[in-house]
Amino acid sequence: MSIISFTKQVFKAQTMRFTIATITLFLAGVTEGASVALLLPLLKMVTNGGKDETAAGRVGRAAAGILSFFGLPFNLLTVLLLIFMVIVIQQLILLLQKKAAISTQVRFEAGLREQVYKAVFNAKWPFFVQTKLGHITDTLSTEVANCGQAVRILNMLLSGLLISIIYLAMALILSWQMTIVIIIGAGLVMLLMWRQTSRGKLYGEAVAQANQNFQDEIIEQVSAAKLIKGYAAQNVVIDRFRNYYEALATSMYKGAFNQAKLRVMLESGMSIILLVAIYTAVTFFSIDIAGLMIILFIFYRLSPRLSNIQTNAHNLNIFIPALQRVQSLEQQALVLKESNGTKKLHRFERGIKLKDVNFSYNPDKPVLRNINLEIPTGKTVAVVGSSGVGKSTIVDLVIGLLEPTKGEVLLDDFPVSAYESHGWKSKIGYVAQDTVLFNDTVAANITWSYPQATQTDIIEAAKLAYAHELDRKSVV
Repeated sequence: MSIISFTKQVFKAQTMRFTIATITLFLAGVTEGASVALLLPLLKMVTNGGKDETAAGRVGRAAAGILSFFGLPFNLLTVLLLIFMVIVIQQLILLLQKKAAISTQVRFEAGLREQVYKAVFNAKWPFFVQTKLGHITDTLSTEVANCGQAVRILNMLLSGLLISIIYLAMALILSWQMTIVIIIGAGLVMLLMWRQTSRGKLYGEAVAQANQNFQDEIIEQVSAAKLIKGYAAQNVVIDRFRNYYEALATSMYKGAFNQAKLRVMLESGMSIILLVAIYTAVTFFSIDIAGLMIILFIFYRLSPRLSNIQTNAHNLNIFIPALQRVQSLEQQALVLKESNGTKKLHRFERGIKLKDVNFSYNPDKPVLRNINLEIPTGKTVAVVGSSGVGKSTIVDLVIGLLEPTKGEVLLDDFPVSAYESHGWKSKIGYVAQDTVLFNDTVAANITWSYPQATQTDIIEAAKLAYAHELDRKSVV
């Protein structure tokens, strides 16, 4: 994904905020340029002792026109006052721009996180079977946060570009010859460095992959902490952890060092170009001291911005792969989106039927073959068998967590997929093989799937589960 493609996606997701941020950014650049341009008549006054606006050229005449509009004379005090007012306006616009930029970043990140989270939990159960937990958690936390950072860097990049264009326009007006020399030189330097800049994307992809592997390792090993401790395998786990973190640290180091090299190269190149431009302006072109000082000031302000443009382009290439990984996970979830019918299950009357049901996670290894089973309403049925024969799979098919590869699972003679997913599942009491307890009170765990339960309901459920005595304070 290129920087332009990333910019389009941010604009599409946050059109209004991004537009406001860009417009205010442009206005802030214009006012900053105006405050610098007003230094020219000021310097003319100081160096020549003159008060005539015509001596300061077009900038002086424009300043005199503005002052005249407010009924003020053209002198040192009023020019200083005008510069101060322009700076105040610029700072107010910058404040509004920062507000819009921060809002764009925060809302883009929040919207992306919600969008992916929704896609993940609307996916079929095989999505969770096929996808590592560490990959999901890393994407929803680290990678989405990196997307927010990419938006922040994009704003900084646009800021540098807009203000640089305005400064260059001012410099062209003052001395187009000197400016052309600098533009050509700067273009050559940045072109020579582009290959180094584009490496940022490769480093970004390496960091993202290493970070995902690192997160996967942490979650898997912490989840198996009891088993690891029981087998005294701490040293093995620590060695694996070290290897994964070393891979992450190496990728981060390469990216950061590449950025440092870019800055040194750009600063050195721009310094040489500026010195050549000064020599050319003084030797071959007639430019007065005031004009030369303003141009030097402009390029003094412009040089770090050009450096920041290069740095931000490099950093943005590092963070852009995060959005690709987020979108990849979302796409995987959407491909396996859970089907949701429209039929409502008001009352369960006849029963459940499995008709010629086949199921397999892998086409080469079927789990169930030609299963026919009928469970009448009001009857208790136990499915028994040795481990791995497909008992849990049958239950998952009935619930709707899985869909048959062949055949049908019928509820009152209609396929499970025809019913509203939430309506059917809300009528099921599901006790999984593995115990899941949330890090909360006993009462909160009891009411997790039924928040409207009364205090009496909670106590009764706790007693039925022999959990009432575990923590009275949390239940009563």
